This record gives sequence, structure tokens and C-alpha cells, in this order.
Amino acid sequence: MPRNWLLPRGAHPEAAELARQAGVSPLLGQLLWARGLTDPVAAQRFLEPRLEDLHDPCLLPDLDQAVERLVQAVQGGERILVHGDYDVDGVCSTALLTRVLRVLKADVEPFVPDRKVHGYDLRVETVHRKAAEGIRLILTADCGTVAFDAAEAARERGVDLIITDHHEPSSGGKLPAAVAVVNPHRAGSTYPYPHLAGTGVAYKLATALVQRLGIQSHAFRTHFLDLVALATCADCMPLLGENRILVYHGLDVLRKTNKVGLKALIQAAGLATDRITTTDIGFKLAPRINAIGRMDAAAHALKLLLTTDAGEADELAEQLNDANQERQKEQQRMQESAVRMAEEYLEDRILVLSSPRWHPGIVGLVAGRLAESNGQPAALIAVDEETGIGKGSCRSIPGYNIFAALDACRPLLLRCGGHAAAAGFDIQAENVPALRRALQEHAQKTLSDALLRPSLEVDAAVAPHELTLALAKDLARLEPFGTGNREPVLMSRGLRVLDQQRIGKAATSEHMRLKLQSPPAGSLLGAVYWRGWRRAPECLPQQMIDACFTLEINTYQNVSRPQLVLKDVRPAEGSREETVRQ
Repeated sequence: MPRNWLLPRGAHPEAAELARQAGVSPLLGQLLWARGLTDPVAAQRFLEPRLEDLHDPCLLPDLDQAVERLVQAVQGGERILVHGDYDVDGVCSTALLTRVLRVLKADVEPFVPDRKVHGYDLRVETVHRKAAEGIRLILTADCGTVAFDAAEAARERGVDLIITDHHEPSSGGKLPAAVAVVNPHRAGSTYPYPHLAGTGVAYKLATALVQRLGIQSHAFRTHFLDLVALATCADCMPLLGENRILVYHGLDVLRKTNKVGLKALIQAAGLATDRITTTDIGFKLAPRINAIGRMDAAAHALKLLLTTDAGEADELAEQLNDANQERQKEQQRMQESAVRMAEEYLEDRILVLSSPRWHPGIVGLVAGRLAESNGQPAALIAVDEETGIGKGSCRSIPGYNIFAALDACRPLLLRCGGHAAAAGFDIQAENVPALRRALQEHAQKTLSDALLRPSLEVDAAVAPHELTLALAKDLARLEPFGTGNREPVLMSRGLRVLDQQRIGKAATSEHMRLKLQSPPAGSLLGAVYWRGWRRAPECLPQQMIDACFTLEINTYQNVSRPQLVLKDVRPAEGSREETVRQ
């Protein structure tokens, strides 16, 4: 189905005055206004985020109780277990808290579960095992909000529990019995910005802890922001408000990081350290950390982020690289299988698929790809035939809360957790058909036809001759881009295709590179179209096309040029599916 281009109504009359007062171009003023930044001071703060504008950590619920218990443990030499999750956010938050506690000379042991051996979240078995080993305080990172049984086991064993997390509490707001549950999503929380990643919450706790111990260091405030930026982007948290500040400065720290593990990972990914962006995190760094947790054990990634040995870091980074290549092959196989299977459920509003041949660590990635390509939420389930348990992962579309849908089906599930865009669950295999029916019934009431219709929101129409390096630099002032602050999508009409070729040597590459020209005989423009080769017949040389795209700066051999990253194309003379946004 062709996508409907949602065009802007036109520049707001007051956007020009905002641009003048903020000292930016008219187009940038228009984009700022559309983002709700109608005040010049607010616009300037958005363009130049300041660490001084971060909120007081002590506004987080139970933060003071958590700090006091940690101070007691540090000063008393108690053994502390930092228990994280096996995704990027969980690994980064575990590494951050472990590094901080080691600096404070605490007796600390880091731990992230093995996806296949331990499963998700803090488990009763882990509590019993660690209590027997002498652990007296468990500090969770990016997990624990729904670990009720494990919290009860800790209480029975005399182990104190501090939970730091950012996942939604269960229905009714029930919380585990713990010394502290530091989670901005708690009912009654008055924290000004609830959308922190788990590593963001961990950073807040660490900041308050060192302040409580009388350590006043500007270096501390910035030293761990590389981990915060990596996790916040990988977990698709909104890059607005406090997250924008953390990632804006965290990217700068990441480009100059002195953590040998991150250095090795950046090198293994083939990135130029001085130009790392949120896109590099999303497509290069985060997949490598996630891959080792999916294909092997996340403990390797945690070790990479904690090591101080450069040789060990290089070996671990190569191990993550290998796991990522294995993950890519397995993902392709599973995706082809899921696409064939989806043909049986064309009328469903939420796609629910299951198979015993799928890898439980990769179902989330394939669900995300299906949700993106089909324009509908997707839930994929890998069934273990020996246990009869399915491990499921959901990905949603903009505007639809998939966790709320899953939560409405909780009686059919063994476990579920997550947030609006993504969620995970365990289920008895025989309950999968019932879950499919229940999700469809819920979607009939909550998922509108408008959300299911594929569309592309355009921020501005731009004449081809305006697509200059200066414009690309101007738009770059809105970085970092990501969830909640997407890169501006521009639209230009009447571009001539001069050349078309696949990207890469493989004859099966999905990616396309184009050379375009603004008529008549105007300047040349380079363009890439990721996963766009299927549209090659519409982009043959000498054809005229209309295009939607983002505009980026492409630097090669120290020469910078504007480059279009195509999102959708159509023949210039063809019929148009376009709507002016209300």
C-alpha cells in the first residue's frame, strides 16, 4: 500500500519572528515552532542543552532511602550485588553503578542474567544463590519493578533490595517489598521528567550518592554520560527534556571516551570517533551489545564495559562483532519465515506469530521489522517445545501502546513487562491462539484505522536548489535525533535521476544509491535509500521523481557535501496520496 504523505499546513506566521529573535534561519524557526518551542528562550535552550538544567535526583521517589542504604553498605564493607538486564540499557546501567561503587571502594559484584539460563528480571533462584554467597544488598539496574517473588525471597533471606528501574509498574501500581523502588513511573511520582532510561535512573542515583558522600567533582558529572547516551538511544527513549541534555553531552563524552571497552567497540564497528551520532548507536554500537546477549551471554558485553585492559577489550569487541554477524544471519532466516506466516493473518490488526524454530533472543528484532514494514503492531513468540513455554516480544507503531494491550491480556500470560513501544512476555504455548484473539478484540476498541494506514509525516517542502550544505548544517542543530525528536523529513518535487546502483558488492543488497539533479540542469545531489532497492523500477535513470527524505552531511576525505536519505519516492507525474495535516 502506498504511503500517504502528510504535508504541513504551511509556516506559522509567528515562526518567522521566532527565527529572528532566536537568530536562526526561517526554516529552522518553522521546525522549532512545530515542535512546540514557540518561546525564543525555550528554543535556545533546546538548541544548546545545559547540564545545569538537569533535575535534582532527590526528586525521584525513594531516592533518599536508596542513598542512605548504599552509604551504609559502602562504609560498612557489605557485599553488594548489582543486578542488571541483558539488553543495552541493562548492561550499561549495571556497568555505571558498578564503576561508581568501585570508585567508592565498595565490595561490589556485577551480574547480568543469561537470557537462556536465568530468564528476564531478578529471579528467586538468583536471590537464594547470592544470599548463600554472602550478598546482603541487591541493587537492581533496569529491572525489578515487577519482581514480587524475588523481593519476597530476599526479605526471607535477610537480603535488602534496592530497585532502580524505568519500566511500567503492574496494574494498580503494586510494587515489590524493597528498601527503595527508584522508578519515575511509580504512581504518585512527582519527578518532572519520567521518561529516563534505566541507565538514566542509575546515573541519577549515582549522582546523589557521591554528593551524599561529599564528593564534589565536575568530572564525575560528565564521566559516565557516554554510557547514559548509549543506553538512552538504544532503548528508544524520547530525546526530549532531560534525555536531550543527557544524550547531547553524552555523545560528546562518547566521542572522547577513555573507557577502553567502548573504544574497542567503536573501532570494531568501524566508526570515526569524532562523528558518532545517535544513528551510529542505533545501527552500529547497540546491535553489537544486544547481539552477544541474544546469541551467547550478556556477561561478555558487561565485561567489555568494565575492563581496563586494552587487549582484553579488543578480544571482547571482536567476540561481540562475531555474535552480531551470527545474529544478522539468523534474523534474516526468521524474518523470511515470519513474512510467509503473516500471509495467513492479513485481516488481523495486531500480528501474532509463533514458531518452535525461532530464536528467543531475536523475535523482538523481527517483530520490529514487521511492525515497520506492515504498519501494524507485531508480537512474535519463540516456543520451547521441551517446556511448552513461549518467549514473546512485541513492537508497536507510533501512537499505540502495546504494553497496555498486553497488560489487558495478563490472565493469559505467565509474565509481561515493557512500555508503550515495546514489551515482552512469557506464555504457555497452548494459550497463544487465545492471546491472538484477545489482542484482536482489544485492538478493535483501541487501534484506529487511521493509525494502521501507512503514512509519512513531512515537516517542510523545500525546492531542490535549496538542498545545500548550509541547510544540512542548520538542520543538524536539532540533533540529537531519535524518538520524540525525529530528524526533519523534507519533500522536494521534480528531481531527475541520473544514476542508480546497489550499495555494496552483494548482488542481493537491499540498499540503493542514487545521483539526482535539480532541474533544469541544476546542482547534483547524492542520495541513499536504505532497504530501497525494491523501489528501483521507480528510480531508473532519466526519470523524474518526487521524494521525501532527511538531509545529512556526508564527509568523505575531509570534503563535506549534503546527502539525501530517502524515505519514500514516487513518479513526479504520478498520482499523489497526500494530506494536509490538521
